[in-house]
Amino acid sequence: METTSPNLRPDYQNYKTYSMYDSDILIIRMNVDGRFLGAHNINMKDASVPLKLADNSAFVWNSYYVFGGQSFGFLTKKQNVTYDRIAPTTDSYLFRYNP
Repeated sequence: METTSPNLRPDYQNYKTYSMYDSDILIIRMNVDGRFLGAHNINMKDASVPLKLADNSAFVWNSYYVFGGQSFGFLTKKQNVTYDRIAPTTDSYLFRYNP
């Protein structure tokens, strides 16, 4: 799910002026009877960048959680798309997460 919460981002107080409306991804795991098993928070740490999920873009493939959407730049271990303040554009992303 897409969430907006100061409790999910590290060091939120340091940049809340810029990030108070930024959304993050929250993956909640449940068993078949609806009992909570665990949760994983995906965010851009201290970047003032929202992660917008695309419609019907989150699914499980083997042991991976796969999801995609748009953001104003992002940084991963293998990619860095920088946000341009002069000419902002949304950038598509596709993430794979293995808890």
